[in-house]
Amino acid sequence: MSHLKKFIALGMTVVTVAGLMPVTSLAAVSGWVEEDGKWYFYSSGRKEKYKTVYESGLQGYYLLNGRGERVTGKNGLYTTKYMMSAYGDKVKFKRSYYLNEDGSVLDQKWKKIDGKYFYFGYSGIMTKASSAEKIDKETGKLVYYLLGNDGARITKKGWHQVTYKGFEPVYGNIKSTKYWYYVKSDGTLQTGLKKIKGKYYLFNSSGCLIQNGACKLDNGKTYVADKNGERIKKKGWVSVKRKESGEHSSTTYSETVTYWYYLKSDSTCVTGWKKLDGKWYYFSPYRSTACTVAMYNKETGKYDNYYFNSKGVCRNYK
Repeated sequence: MSHLKKFIALGMTVVTVAGLMPVTSLAAVSGWVEEDGKWYFYSSGRKEKYKTVYESGLQGYYLLNGRGERVTGKNGLYTTKYMMSAYGDKVKFKRSYYLNEDGSVLDQKWKKIDGKYFYFGYSGIMTKASSAEKIDKETGKLVYYLLGNDGARITKKGWHQVTYKGFEPVYGNIKSTKYWYYVKSDGTLQTGLKKIKGKYYLFNSSGCLIQNGACKLDNGKTYVADKNGERIKKKGWVSVKRKESGEHSSTTYSETVTYWYYLKSDSTCVTGWKKLDGKWYYFSPYRSTACTVAMYNKETGKYDNYYFNSKGVCRNYK
């Protein structure tokens, strides 16, 4: 019975034996499959590889290696050297995990390894070149720590730049982006608006420096930062430009987009509707030109559409 297979898909268990007509076809299987004592996971007939899959019965994520087998008998760090695109192409891209004794991966938890702290995020992937949250035991508040390019926590005070490498699963592209963070004396990351060596810098809620963009802080105020991350202190119209890229219709794109804002005397952004020089504008706070805004009308119980020209002027605001 070495070729006994168990198919668990769509809530149905099917057993086949070599030499007999199979009850179902792998082309239609979506779920866990046991073959020769090893477990595999199929999605619409395709064997998944180089990823973690959630097992509801065991309530945990389990790792699939390059053969598609669920990794067992391992405890500790485990790195896969490749990833699979949505079209089944193998791409060289490393991801690290930490396997527990029961075979599941450490999920959304911190782990001290060889004297250094690492964070394994959603589905067990080691977080690198980014920030990760943790509850402060003394205050009970949420704080953020910086993880370096190797995944180890950085606690040295001062500015740090990391290079984040992201895997785009649709077409298998790898995107590298550099980000700045500022580590405080207690090892946690600076957030919000902070004066550092005489200049005010803008950080988002997880500690990343905002460059050529806006950020709404916990106090409800929105500020704009220039290319260096410094708060723009100016009343009136200001604009920033930044490169944006993505995937669309089987192709990748990269373009420079201009964002416009209107600052008040305290350097905060105007949000919502604003009449300037007899013309109406809407600030979101992320405002670009040539767009449509749908707003709920309490009186009619319906949504009203507002249209804007290429300069952001509303054409039908009453």
